[in-house]
Amino acid sequence: MQMTYGMLRNIRPYVAVAIPLIALGVAGCVPTLGKPGFLDFIQGGATSQDDAFLHLGRPSGTFEGERILTWNIAKDANGYYEPSPSETLFIDSPYRLVLVFDAYGVLRRHALVPLKIEPGK
Repeated sequence: MQMTYGMLRNIRPYVAVAIPLIALGVAGCVPTLGKPGFLDFIQGGATSQDDAFLHLGRPSGTFEGERILTWNIAKDANGYYEPSPSETLFIDSPYRLVLVFDAYGVLRRHALVPLKIEPGK
């Protein structure tokens, strides 16, 4: 069956309503990944390397014989989270979490470093 101009003209109002509804439905399905308190376990002098691995998983970078560990971190409305490797290309607020451990595997220094320079800073 071939579509005629009259058939297309009758479908237009339905398409005009359906497209925005579909777009709203898809936008509403985007999950928020942030977790309140995601980084609260980090305490200088108390957090161990094992704690960091358990909470954050495999680091994105290791330096000085795994004494310095880094993770890619993102933030959304709910809080911080660790993005997937492919997601780091598209997130709005990328950060690098840097944890420095002593020879015994105890956290000595830590910083959450923004990877983008915010305008006006």
